[in-house]
Amino acid sequence: MFESLGLGRMVIASRDSWMENQMRQIGLPVGALMPSYDSEGLAATMSECKANAVRYADNAYFMSAYIRRRHNADEWMRCMFQDTGILENE
Repeated sequence: MFESLGLGRMVIASRDSWMENQMRQIGLPVGALMPSYDSEGLAATMSECKANAVRYADNAYFMSAYIRRRHNADEWMRCMFQDTGILENE
């Protein structure tokens, strides 16, 4: 889903997930959280996204550059191998 946010697209995420935590850290509403793990929950969340589409999309676009800086292949490699000496020659 971070790929979508990195492109400035709003997202739908499950509650109590890593993505919910990431969305909260962003600090702006960039999508909606499903209230339940069923078709009714998804339908309600899609309705919420439709009702707030402009705000969510504007926020997602505004945050997209920040998200791309924090979530990319180079950053992943740095996080995975920091303090191991593997990346010292780069």
